[in-house]
Amino acid sequence: MNMKRASAGYGERRNKNPLVTRTPDELDEDVKAFYERVELGNTIDLGTLIRGARIARDPRNLSQPAVPGITSAELNTIKEEGKSNFFQQTKQLKVTIMTTACAAIIQ
Repeated sequence: MNMKRASAGYGERRNKNPLVTRTPDELDEDVKAFYERVELGNTIDLGTLIRGARIARDPRNLSQPAVPGITSAELNTIKEEGKSNFFQQTKQLKVTIMTTACAAIIQ
């Protein structure tokens, strides 16, 4: 008996990146509204938050028009991000990860 499901599963229907459905202008407005609503003025610069949202929207498109104001240092960091492994992380991060892992094992 061969039964086909009438609808796709949740994972197949769900948009993997909801930011893709927003235009760049809509995304900028959403970020500004969030920035003001959560009062992030003392925590992060609005431009940095907008660049981060633009990158999250389309991580493969890091061109100047897609991510206005992106610096060469930010570009290099993002490009190298996928190439780094555990041993290339800072000593502090490695100690934190190992401590957490040991605590989880002991628990």
